[in-house]
Amino acid sequence: MPDPSTIGVAGHGVEPAQPTLAERTGLTRRNLGLLAFGFAPLLLLFFANLWERTYYQFFPMALAGAGFLAWTRLKEVPRPLVSGHEFFPMALAGAGFLAWTRLKEVPRPLVSGHAAATATLLAASFGVLTTALVFWSPWLASLAALLGLMAVAGWIGGSRVLRALVPALVLVLTIIPPPLLLDARLMVFMRGLAVRWSSRLLDAFSVVHYLNGNVIELPRQKLLVEEACSGINSVLLTLAACLFYLLWRRRSAIRILICLPCALATVLLGNVFRITFGAWLKFYYSIDILSGWRHELLGLLLVALYMVMILSLDEWMNFLTAPAKKRGSKSSKPAAPEAPAIVPAPVAVVPGPVRAPVCLAPRWAQVAAYAFALLGVVELGRGWLHYHRQHVAFVMASKSALRPGATFALPEQIGDWKRMDAAVPDKQVETQGIYSKIWHYQRG
Repeated sequence: MPDPSTIGVAGHGVEPAQPTLAERTGLTRRNLGLLAFGFAPLLLLFFANLWERTYYQFFPMALAGAGFLAWTRLKEVPRPLVSGHEFFPMALAGAGFLAWTRLKEVPRPLVSGHAAATATLLAASFGVLTTALVFWSPWLASLAALLGLMAVAGWIGGSRVLRALVPALVLVLTIIPPPLLLDARLMVFMRGLAVRWSSRLLDAFSVVHYLNGNVIELPRQKLLVEEACSGINSVLLTLAACLFYLLWRRRSAIRILICLPCALATVLLGNVFRITFGAWLKFYYSIDILSGWRHELLGLLLVALYMVMILSLDEWMNFLTAPAKKRGSKSSKPAAPEAPAIVPAPVAVVPGPVRAPVCLAPRWAQVAAYAFALLGVVELGRGWLHYHRQHVAFVMASKSALRPGATFALPEQIGDWKRMDAAVPDKQVETQGIYSKIWHYQRG
């Protein structure tokens, strides 16, 4: 009978229990939750601001696509062999929440990233988030969240996990507006191109019109290009969808750089068609497809057409890049079978000692978690003060200092100009003023 005291002890036929991923790295659910809390306040404001910009309202789909890409790539990354199942925590675009995905067990363990690289990414994320707090910049907070996500991924699995997350991180970049309002400038530039090209096509179709800036004036009516070009807002959505599909199909960087401008050109041509066809129908048949439900339906059809064009372009490039021998294999004669090659016997190689990389100790995960959580608390206080001041300023500005029943008046004469006795019309202007009036003067 074996000694009961020796059962389960190493060296007596039973392997000792291996530490879990959280125990080896210190990245427990609590620490990851505290890290995410540090980004949450400013990130929520970032997403709220993003929703107010029409052409960025696709960002929930981009985040879902980034999560799908991360899930498909992380399934191929080896994980530690433990009993039961583990939940692998990761942040999507630093959105302040954790996406838990259950991964299958594989025989090889993950190797944490190098301590210097992990500490550098964490310090950079903390510094950028602190700068965002000082200047109250949700945009900087989104960049800090991406750096923090990279730091956590490298801490958990090193360069292998980081490489697996690259497609998801690239897709998330599509929802972060570029600096200097470059996205708005792109929209204005494309709208101008669409209007000018549509005007030339209308001339070819004998549609009488006048191009006044970005407004196409037809007889007895005007075509508001701002509304007709609402399909321009689908530019970023189409680019994100194209990028997601190409990354999901693991296309090369060269193909991605070729397909993205083609997708941009497809959207531009689609809006030229929308404006030209809408003006032609209005001129000849008085049918309006640029407003109401017809406008929305046409927009959905064009977006579906853009997706089909992306798939067609990818398949066409597959055909062009396929080897010529595969396309002509049916017409070629079958080659004579070759003699089997002699494979030499493998030579036994004694593996040398493998030096494990220097990784951050688990205690640093708790230190970083509390540091980022402290920033989150300060963000909440800073946000309350910021919006309290804005509310007080709005209330003070909305209170009128005029007496009830007070009216505005201008003098009877200003130099050689005399005020007319005509009624004073009311005028609403597109400024921050609440109410405006106009007086008519004449000279001579």
